[in-house]
Amino acid sequence: MRAIIFSDTHFHDWTAFSLPTPEGYGTRFAEQLALFPALEEAGRRFKADCYLFGGDAFHRRANLFVPVIAHVRDGFNRLAAVAPVFSSEGN
Repeated sequence: MRAIIFSDTHFHDWTAFSLPTPEGYGTRFAEQLALFPALEEAGRRFKADCYLFGGDAFHRRANLFVPVIAHVRDGFNRLAAVAPVFSSEGN
């Protein structure tokens, strides 16, 4: 079995050390979102049977910004189009 394993992404619309983008979120979050195309490409390239996500998708559960959730959901959906995604909750 070939699995792509990733974890502890801590997605968040960071303002510290970040600049606004035309899309309306910060450059740090844009860099985090770049993870999804890289994972998609790796899944295809290595013919992954699945993705294993070890949890901690978001930085703070109590302070979730709806657009962040939507972008992360879309990213996981794109991964699922390549191979099944299995996830644990994390901490």
